[in-house]
Amino acid sequence: MKALSDKPSASGFVAGTGPGASGTYADLQTSANHSHSEARIADIAFVVGGVATIGAAVLFFVRTRDPHPAKVSTDPATAPETDPSPAPEKTTRKSPVVHDAWIAPTVGGLMLGGSF
Repeated sequence: MKALSDKPSASGFVAGTGPGASGTYADLQTSANHSHSEARIADIAFVVGGVATIGAAVLFFVRTRDPHPAKVSTDPATAPETDPSPAPEKTTRKSPVVHDAWIAPTVGGLMLGGSF
């Protein structure tokens, strides 16, 4: 959008310095080059974002899951007193807790925030 708004119009540009003049031909060329550079940067950013999204999706879907997840009990009355497993070390996993989260629209898209 920025590149399109900075792009000089194809018609209506009047070269010169008098009344009604838009500027010199060099000004027109500089403005067109600047707009083209902004468009190229936007294209590269979209490609990088797409590749990153695809990469994140691939990593998400090909991850391995723990076949025997450790069970965590929060109630001490129901927790076993002895560990029946022969392993000397016991690993436990905590489930992530979301305290608060919010989504807000911004100029460039959406912003996700909060504390996890």
